[in-house]
Amino acid sequence: MSSENAEFYIKGLHILIHSTIIIFIMKISNQYTANDLKYASVDTMLIGTLMLANKEDRFYYATMYNDEIMVLYILIAIYMILINKPILASFILTMALSVKAGVILMLPAFLGQLQYNYGTIKLITCVAVIVGF
Repeated sequence: MSSENAEFYIKGLHILIHSTIIIFIMKISNQYTANDLKYASVDTMLIGTLMLANKEDRFYYATMYNDEIMVLYILIAIYMILINKPILASFILTMALSVKAGVILMLPAFLGQLQYNYGTIKLITCVAVIVGF
């Protein structure tokens, strides 16, 4: 690999990560609207179309700082919570913490919903995963 094509590699990686972020946003919106079957797919398609059409969003992520990777990890963690995999969500949130320390501001809400939805035992397990990694 030469450095002559580095710009194309970085742009390709940017497109891949940004597309994955949009996919997980659509998956989360589909999980959120799954109870209302009449409008579920329409809402999901609308959110995906708005994300794809947002020029400022693409320009912001074109700088390819580590924010985009952090957002990807956070969205995957939220999706894992929605499909009832809290331990995996805790591990992925830990990966987001390793990218940027600002994710620590999300921990009280994350741990609060773990306590509310899954109980104390699962909360202690997930805290052990977060502290352990």
